[in-house]
Amino acid sequence: MSTMTLRERWNRTDWLLIGGLLVLVVLIFWRFLFNRNWSFGVELDFLRQFYPARFYEVKSLSGGTFPLWSPYILSGQPFYASYQTAMLYPFNILLVGIYGAMGADWSLKAQCVFVVFHFYLAGLFTYILARDLKVGRAGASVAAVTFMLCGFMTAHAGHLNQMSAAAWMPLIFFLFNRSLTRRRLSYAVAAGAAMGIALLAGHLQSIFYLCVIILGLAIFYVWRHYRGDETQGAAFSIAALALTVGIAAGLAAVQIVPLYELIGMSTRTKIPYSLAVTASLPRWQTVNLIFPHFFGSSPENYVGGWAMWETYGYSGIVGGALGIVALLKKPRGFAVFLWIVLISALVLAIGPGAYVWTVLFKLGIFVNRFRDPARVLVVFGFASALLAGLGADYLVENVRDRIDEGRDRYRAALRLACIVTGAVVVLAAGLTAYVLTRGPRPKGSNGTALLSMITPVILILVFLALLFISRHSERGRLLLSVGLVVLVLADLVALNTLWIAVEINPNDPLGDRAASRYIAAQPGTFRVETDANTMYKAYDDGALYGLDKTAGDDSLVLEDFFDYRDLIVPQQGPGVQVGLFYEGGLRSELLDVENDTYFLTRKPINPILSHDKFELKGEFDGVYVYKNKTAMPRAWMSDAYAFLNNEDVLAHMKEMGPLAKGLRETALVVYPQALALLRTNGANTTARAFIPATKGNVSVEERSAHTLKLATDPTCKGLLVVSEVYYPGWDVYVDGKKKDILKTDLMLRGVMLDGGQKTVEFRFHPSSLRAGALASMVTLALLAVYFAVLLAMRLVRKKKARIEAVRDSAGPQRGIND
Repeated sequence: MSTMTLRERWNRTDWLLIGGLLVLVVLIFWRFLFNRNWSFGVELDFLRQFYPARFYEVKSLSGGTFPLWSPYILSGQPFYASYQTAMLYPFNILLVGIYGAMGADWSLKAQCVFVVFHFYLAGLFTYILARDLKVGRAGASVAAVTFMLCGFMTAHAGHLNQMSAAAWMPLIFFLFNRSLTRRRLSYAVAAGAAMGIALLAGHLQSIFYLCVIILGLAIFYVWRHYRGDETQGAAFSIAALALTVGIAAGLAAVQIVPLYELIGMSTRTKIPYSLAVTASLPRWQTVNLIFPHFFGSSPENYVGGWAMWETYGYSGIVGGALGIVALLKKPRGFAVFLWIVLISALVLAIGPGAYVWTVLFKLGIFVNRFRDPARVLVVFGFASALLAGLGADYLVENVRDRIDEGRDRYRAALRLACIVTGAVVVLAAGLTAYVLTRGPRPKGSNGTALLSMITPVILILVFLALLFISRHSERGRLLLSVGLVVLVLADLVALNTLWIAVEINPNDPLGDRAASRYIAAQPGTFRVETDANTMYKAYDDGALYGLDKTAGDDSLVLEDFFDYRDLIVPQQGPGVQVGLFYEGGLRSELLDVENDTYFLTRKPINPILSHDKFELKGEFDGVYVYKNKTAMPRAWMSDAYAFLNNEDVLAHMKEMGPLAKGLRETALVVYPQALALLRTNGANTTARAFIPATKGNVSVEERSAHTLKLATDPTCKGLLVVSEVYYPGWDVYVDGKKKDILKTDLMLRGVMLDGGQKTVEFRFHPSSLRAGALASMVTLALLAVYFAVLLAMRLVRKKKARIEAVRDSAGPQRGIND
């Protein structure tokens, strides 16, 4: 193994290879980049969530507004704090900023470019890491291709936040590893900066897993230190880890602090076990890690629950064989460490099926903060990539070695490869026998299973043949280097990149353009309810047409919103009610109070439910548009019952039943001051008190994402109900004087008016953003000072070196009489 530094070993060939990675990525994903009819999005979020979100970001920036709040989903939702919007992620803000500056609408192709660029970034960073681990160019290329095209990266291509955060893992690992191996905290500082950027990408889970990996790496080096190796002890490793994580948290505080506030008010405050185990990798589906499409590759032919975008982790049959060969590379410690990481990730991905995950969840350790255990397969892919690179490097180093020891090492690798190949063939034969004897299955699943094994078996046989041929070829090293890269590439392109493409209508990707444009042209301020059962793809696309959507599918749904909607009909998931249009809840006054005025569905509403309440406005390209004739306006004066807290309000609403009759006339407000006042005046009040209102006209005068200005009749007195979601950071001003916002009807806003007022204005200025921004600015300032000092010290050292060099070249000064 070479002892040269990365800089000494790096030359023009390396630059050509990383340039080749870029060309490779463009060629693999050319359809996504250049053909308008193809897109990522097999899991729908790419089109349904991320596309409208980026569209809204561009619209806001082009109008000179930074989007902190979105009125277009979930009756109003914290947009910036929702995290996966990744507003401050450098590459995101650069791309949407360019579109915003041009005043152009966000393009779905630009979103595809963003994804493809991060595939390349993952490969680039992995190549740099592998080279720093003293892996040769062939092995580094294998590692780069394996990680950038591994199962997690490709399956999550539609999840912009997940794959863009994961792309930074190799760079962070590289910098942190350098800190430990070179005993320089400056690398830990750089690792923290890179981790801070990754945190801004919008997926905390991947970076949390990476923190666990680098913790394990620190423990590994401490163990080696106490075994007598020249590595760092516990004190330095702990300091490096703390510095990395601390700097990352400080840099990302501007995003994390608002996120933390939102989590505390959302359904994710405490994740129940039933939600946390969503998208675990079933034990029987671990076969997909060897034969990746054994159970199917689309909803139409899949056997079992279709969640392949969450549970897919195939990192290559050839890469897997190379990973096993990596165990022969001495010293074996690092390869063994990677195998421990890989196996641990696989066990956790299985979730409750492996029992370890359940134990950790119940103990409140490690896994209880996230859902979807299979997402830990990002670690599986990362470890697989490094192991594949190490194994390839081992083979290339020894294939034409003329020393007996080298030939023996290659023979050992050949024997191991034969065992691996034999095991794959035997497994394929056993599964074939099982498939042929189990009888006909629906969806043609038998044929799918048999076909899925052909490509991996052929690839592993070609791999074995390549090892034998290279051994006897005069140019065996070159043949093996090129052959391994080509085999790994063919393996992952054929099995990982083809099934993730979806064909779309580029002019109407979500299928509700005509109906949405019709509604957007209607006068007034209103909300739109979308049938999740027939129009789930278009559930969150309000930003595309300027429509305030009532419901939506966001990862951080406010708990009060969830409770409110759950009173109408049970939810399949937070914010998602597939049964709303087919059950009696459609007639609930809770929908009226939410300002639900227009309803979109691909199936007509049952006449029993629509009678006297819904008016059919027309059918537009297969989408029916109904108007709710009993919907309340965006704001109105209402009599009210005052309650001590929101728990009492929820209990009372449950007693009212799903129709919530009477809520349109009498609101329920958390207003303990009213109860206290009535008790002081001798009234006999317990849980609630009645507050009558003097009703008058209220109209929307001005509205934007972050402001709502209402004009009120001066005679109005009592509770003003505003059909906007209650959330910290919203302030209200009555004729310029600040007043308290009262939580009304469980999740809405209310204001007590004293009479005589003319305007009521709401403004959104979250204090959590200011606190986070301050922490990030302080961290940035400290980093700037730190690197300025490093630069100054380096310049001083260089100046001293030049002075000493001049003195040495002048030689000793001799006297005149010498």
